[in-house]
Amino acid sequence: MPSIQQIIAEIQLADDLPPSHKVKAVQIIRDAEQRLKLKNIGKQPRKAHGKNLMILQEWESKHATLSIVMMTSWMDSHKLCYLAVSDMVAEFRGEMIAKGKEYANFKAAFMTYLAKGYLSKTLEACTLERSPHKQKTIIDNRGVTL
Repeated sequence: MPSIQQIIAEIQLADDLPPSHKVKAVQIIRDAEQRLKLKNIGKQPRKAHGKNLMILQEWESKHATLSIVMMTSWMDSHKLCYLAVSDMVAEFRGEMIAKGKEYANFKAAFMTYLAKGYLSKTLEACTLERSPHKQKTIIDNRGVTL
């Protein structure tokens, strides 16, 4: 995307615009730039409890690829279907990459997103009883597959 200075320079070099239009266009652009700068004065970059925020790719390079393997005890305690949660992890990862969202801990962010219903399925919809993968789910109990 071109910078404001590049746009102004292009307007000033344009042969098909009358000089009065060039002056007015440049003035409008500079006024808009000034208003945007005034809006951003005093805004501090967001920090999460003193920890640096990062995008998903940075977080994964330090920890590992976000997956259900990181959350097995949490999933077991909530009696969640591994296949349903795996689908939600894929959806969450796609959204985080697409939007460039920043968090200090993407594992905790995923659990929050699922618990609060910010994804296409809620935590309740991912339980073993309500999972769309119910018939495909394998539950191991004392070494016996049911």
